[in-house]
Amino acid sequence: MSREISVEERRSVPLDGLLLGYGPVLLFPALALVAWLTPAPWAIIAIFAGQIVGAALLCFFAGVRRGLSFRTEGGPKPRQIAVMLALFFGGLVALVLPPALGLLIVLVAIAAMGIFEPRAAERGEVPLYFARLRPPQMTIAVVGLAMLLVAAL
Repeated sequence: MSREISVEERRSVPLDGLLLGYGPVLLFPALALVAWLTPAPWAIIAIFAGQIVGAALLCFFAGVRRGLSFRTEGGPKPRQIAVMLALFFGGLVALVLPPALGLLIVLVAIAAMGIFEPRAAERGEVPLYFARLRPPQMTIAVVGLAMLLVAAL
């Protein structure tokens, strides 16, 4: 048995993409403000929360990439599997390292997504709207993560 799938995509970001895309990354600047403006133990809790949220998001993004690879024309591509593994193991490693190192791994991975996912959208590896969503979405995350990283040092 086989099946042919036809998908029509738009470049505009759907409402659920905006809500689900920006909601989680807005946690980073919010947690950074808590880390910068409150005394211990709240500042420390905010730093650890940023590390945990960041690691969880990397693992989530790995699952998104893997799920999308099943719908790629011609089947999953080696690049998709490599990106999925890098995101997943990056998330796991970021979770067990000290906060500054964990946040640095998350920051680098998120920045890379902001740069490379628009190209992945053009190759058909992710939805077309990721080309518009990811750069501003990941910029917000990177700014918040950088602020958390400085607070963790």
